[in-house]
Amino acid sequence: MHSSITDNRPMNPRRNYVGQTNLRFAGAVDRIASAAYVIVMLPNDCASFAMTDAIEQIGKAGRLKGQVKKAVNDSLRAYSDYERQLRNALDGKQRMQLWLDLADEFHDRTQPHVEKFRLAVKQALDDRRIPDSGLRAHVLTADTLLRYAVVNFDRYFSDMARKYGADIRDIFRPARLCHVQSYWQNVTDIMCRVPKGQPDIDLNADPRCALAMRCIDAQFSLPENINLAAERALSLNPGAVPHDDGTPDLTYRSSPLPSEAPGPDRPLHDKKTTI
Repeated sequence: MHSSITDNRPMNPRRNYVGQTNLRFAGAVDRIASAAYVIVMLPNDCASFAMTDAIEQIGKAGRLKGQVKKAVNDSLRAYSDYERQLRNALDGKQRMQLWLDLADEFHDRTQPHVEKFRLAVKQALDDRRIPDSGLRAHVLTADTLLRYAVVNFDRYFSDMARKYGADIRDIFRPARLCHVQSYWQNVTDIMCRVPKGQPDIDLNADPRCALAMRCIDAQFSLPENINLAAERALSLNPGAVPHDDGTPDLTYRSSPLPSEAPGPDRPLHDKKTTI
């Protein structure tokens, strides 16, 4: 009679080590995925707010028509597809409500810094006597935050891959808002053309804009902002239990964001925001 795997023979130490390593790897993947809903998705949400604000201003100015309207609708459709997949990933009313409350609180904490950036952009345009500086500053702020969201996605998953040896960015690919940013770039190209005969304005070269953007980056990644927003969200959702490191429990069920949003997958081709 042959021996079965349920025999009481001692387990091969090497096999046991491999099994424990696999368990640790699986735990790291779960933690990376769970934290992504905070570190990646919250800046995405702030970028969508900036885009919505810009669209509202475009409408008030009577410019929401023709090619601008088409580009705006393309941007909204691409973001709505990402948002739909986010809701599907956070299946369950309690987890979705937790994330929404977390996002609202995080937005309220970081919005003053986004507003400072927008005012810095407006001032840079005013210095060059660019017309419609207020409207254009809204459009450029949305463009910049969407670009930031793409960079933030890449930075997070690259950092996690180096730290844990687990690169899971592919299952979160729709959260890389390059599709939305590509469509919004069309809005920016139309709305923010430099008057004929004038050189482009590189906002990276403007000290106020550069400083304001560094502040946004710092605030978006500030643990205090994330922790306080999480505490507020958890107080509104007492049934949600955080991980032992304070990260809200938003662990995915299987494949978090299984398919890409439609649209051109153009990379973030440069780091300059110009008009």
